[in-house]
Amino acid sequence: MSMFTAFNISASGMTAQQLRTDVISQNIANANTTRTSDGTPYVKKSVVFTEKDKNGKVTKQKTKDEFNQVKMDKIVVLQNENTASASEVLIGALKDNLGDKVTTVGTTSYGKGTEQVTVPFSDGTSFKYTIAHWYTPNGTSINKKGFKPDIEVELGEAKTTSYYKFKKKDVIKKDSVDDNAKALQVYLQYLGYNVDRTDTYFSNTSSQGLANFQQDHGLEVTGDCDKTTWDLLVEKVLLKINEPCFCAGIGYRVVCPDAIITDPA
Repeated sequence: MSMFTAFNISASGMTAQQLRTDVISQNIANANTTRTSDGTPYVKKSVVFTEKDKNGKVTKQKTKDEFNQVKMDKIVVLQNENTASASEVLIGALKDNLGDKVTTVGTTSYGKGTEQVTVPFSDGTSFKYTIAHWYTPNGTSINKKGFKPDIEVELGEAKTTSYYKFKKKDVIKKDSVDDNAKALQVYLQYLGYNVDRTDTYFSNTSSQGLANFQQDHGLEVTGDCDKTTWDLLVEKVLLKINEPCFCAGIGYRVVCPDAIITDPA
């Protein structure tokens, strides 16, 4: 049976040092195809990345060996400009160990090839300094360069535009400035409604586009955006964003998790 998996690593809160844990070991072990990219037999203790400190000392960080290996025919990694540090370590480990079995899709990653240590102080401040550079198993540094994707896919503005939490009493009125007006107009445009701008000013033209949206979906037609209209608009955007599409480069129908819109804190 053909087996396929996908990783979405647009962002990660992990540090490179924290990758000496079960997480990346499980990923590499589960992704194994019995042979490495150059055709040699796979060794369970694979190199995940190497570290080089200021004195030139090189340390190899390897996977743990207590995980069962599962044969995968294809792995797809979703990445973008927010894919950094530990996420890039994972890309390097997968690509160098598994070669053509791994396809990266998205945009060039951030390019953080250093390791830092943070020293906290009693006044609440902290000092962070670099202790080492890390390299992929094949010795490549992506610092300040990042990984270019195998298949470049740019996310549209609707998939990257965030918004503030819309409260029950909130209303975006035509011919006014509102922090969420940008998202409102971007989303209307994405759904095919006419707008004349995509900034924080909600114009009369864009208001007419919103009125058309309200009419099409059985809402009260006001041209102003209340919570009911907002919630339905966001729902329709999410449904469209998450429609599966066929990616010819990898031969699979995929949905990009990066497209999910979240309220900023």
